[in-house]
Amino acid sequence: MNHSYPPTIELNVAHTGAPAVRHQGRRIPAVIFIGVVKTCDKLVLLLCGPLSWEIAARMLGVAPTGGDLLASLIAAWVAMICLDRGDTYRMSRLLSYAAQLRWLSICIAAGGVALVGSRMIVHVGAVPAPVEIGIWLAVSFLALGMTRVPLVHIAKRLRRERRLARRVALLGSTEVGRAFLAQLRGHEDSEIDLIGLYDDTATPDAVARANLPFLGGVHELVAHSQTGMLDALVITLPAGDGGRVADLSDRLSHLVLDVYVAPDLAGSPFSEISSFCGVPVGLLARRPLSEWQAVQKGLFDRIVAGLMLIVLGPLLALIALVVRLDSPGPVLFRQRRIGFNNRPFNCLKFRTMYNEMADALAERQTTRVDQRITRVGIWLRRLSLDELPQLLNVLRGEMSLVGPRPHAPNTKAASRLFQDVVADYARRHRVKPGITGWAQVNGWRGETSTEEEIEQRVRHDLHYIQNWSLTWDMRILLMTAVRICGDPKAF
Repeated sequence: MNHSYPPTIELNVAHTGAPAVRHQGRRIPAVIFIGVVKTCDKLVLLLCGPLSWEIAARMLGVAPTGGDLLASLIAAWVAMICLDRGDTYRMSRLLSYAAQLRWLSICIAAGGVALVGSRMIVHVGAVPAPVEIGIWLAVSFLALGMTRVPLVHIAKRLRRERRLARRVALLGSTEVGRAFLAQLRGHEDSEIDLIGLYDDTATPDAVARANLPFLGGVHELVAHSQTGMLDALVITLPAGDGGRVADLSDRLSHLVLDVYVAPDLAGSPFSEISSFCGVPVGLLARRPLSEWQAVQKGLFDRIVAGLMLIVLGPLLALIALVVRLDSPGPVLFRQRRIGFNNRPFNCLKFRTMYNEMADALAERQTTRVDQRITRVGIWLRRLSLDELPQLLNVLRGEMSLVGPRPHAPNTKAASRLFQDVVADYARRHRVKPGITGWAQVNGWRGETSTEEEIEQRVRHDLHYIQNWSLTWDMRILLMTAVRICGDPKAF
């Protein structure tokens, strides 16, 4: 058991006696808003150095040297560290103008000290002119202040509208749940909405005592999660129901949720000990990508996909023309596949089969010698060019550049459905499917004629999900580009 202690989750239980307050617009998770503030701070501090030296040059008539610019970068780096270590990015501080003023002053002053020291080093002991340091301090403080004031104003408005709130539900109408809620009451300064209660075995009396809106059983919980209605779940069952908790853990393992357990179950197999508004809880499952990581991956995907579509535009137009001339039928083939959070979507490919032989349900896998494939389709498949239209799926937010490859619902390995072969198969859907993936660059692509092939594919996919990073995505994209013309399994 990993006894790491992540930051305490702040909670608002002011509305536990009534249905949750509905957001007045699109929800913006607090962690994403904080990430935006951090990014703005870094950009501002990096730009303050060149700007301050330009102002100093105009005032003093002395052009900045490379050493001066290096010193300003060091000062910005120190200020960034102080902002992070000073815990200035908690929502409670971001919502206070006074706290912002105090911490920005301290962190910029630390950056000014670093600027003096670094300039003395690069200029071999020469003491910088006070006016130069003063300009950097003034520019940095004013620039950060000018960005923070509107951000604080936006944060206050979003908080009033409950659009920063994280949506949390309880599972279990028990005394444990009522005790858990009692411990949470009184914490008004938070960014979480308790939206309701789920329970398969609830009685009307238990639901009434729970003092939360009743939303259904586990089946409804899974359905609501797939619509994006929930962000986290707290299981509130007594210690004697440890077997039921284990069963629930298995049934909910494929959902994109953080799943906690109320403290009455301290003997359960938690992956972490966490804190929910000061109340200890066990963490059964954490979503594979945090909300901020999902934003980073999404931005990377859309930027790269957009650039690729621009660069490859002429090639895509040529392929579309050749496909159209080679055989009758549409240029694009649309196949229903299972995507993020088990939601189906239409996966786009250049049509490589004769239109009347296309298999939209994937009842029959493509083989090396397949009479359904057109003359042009053979080469498109061999070079993996038929996958390029999926860049449009990426721009639409249905796919990622890198991730587990999406499959049609009826795809089989050795005459068995994939989900029947591998118990953890559905966990692949906790991230967006990809045009390429870790399994593909390791040779596990193409036809799955044996159960081992889908087992290996799922094992590689889950390893990727558990260890994701943007650097790894870039590595997989480079490996894909290198292997694309020589992959024997591309047919």
